[in-house]
Amino acid sequence: MDQPGGLWGGAEAYVRAAAAEFAIPLGLYGLAAEQAGIALDIAREIGHREWTALALAGRGRVLRACGDAAGARRVHEEMLETARELGTSLWTADALGNLGEDLLQAGDDEAAARYLAEAIAKAGGGIKHALRPLIAQAELGLRAGRAEDALAAARRVAALAPEMRVFVAEARCIEGEALAMLGRSAEALAVLGDAKAQAAAIGAAPPRWRSALALRRVLDRCGRHDEARREAAEARAVLECVSAQLPDPQLRRLFGHSDAWREANTDSPS
Repeated sequence: MDQPGGLWGGAEAYVRAAAAEFAIPLGLYGLAAEQAGIALDIAREIGHREWTALALAGRGRVLRACGDAAGARRVHEEMLETARELGTSLWTADALGNLGEDLLQAGDDEAAARYLAEAIAKAGGGIKHALRPLIAQAELGLRAGRAEDALAAARRVAALAPEMRVFVAEARCIEGEALAMLGRSAEALAVLGDAKAQAAAIGAAPPRWRSALALRRVLDRCGRHDEARREAAEARAVLECVSAQLPDPQLRRLFGHSDAWREANTDSPS
């Protein structure tokens, strides 16, 4: 292996940071944390600000995925500072979007909405860079009880990039939850079942456990309690598999206190 520096160091930093980016939507958080950390060390050593920004994106997203929104925000604030030094709109869009998602998870919906809107504006025609903020905007609508808005937004995201199957599965989860909020239980069950099947087919753990937990809630409301318990058991199994792949004890502890983990391990009202 070449020593970090010059062309080879930059290439290694990019490949490792990109590996982290691809691993996160699949729930491979331990791998993502490791690769983002190595990429960040190399990028900083050789003074490569673009790959520093990319590695910071991954590091922060792992923290958020494991339940540490505050830690993620600190990392993404550094990413935003680096992106603004670079003066590149797409890096800035990514940093703003990450901060919007951090704020959303932390419950600051008003600030999240501002950051997400700015991220989408900065992304311009760059669909790849706008997709996560658009999904987060749909999530905001769901959280605010604007089910019709969330439904329309989720469907727009799924139509924008049908080839990006992880994003489609995430959007379908929100679509199903919005349908459930509107009282359209049969449609919700069909959409959530499809989202879970899509997630399972590509090995994407986060939308799989989210759709399973949403299915549990809808099935419980419909009085189908045995099926609801099976969905909860599936969500627990997926979450436990992700946790087992986290070598860092601190990340594992964070993940064990995440909202999804708590819901999956709490008995339903029935």
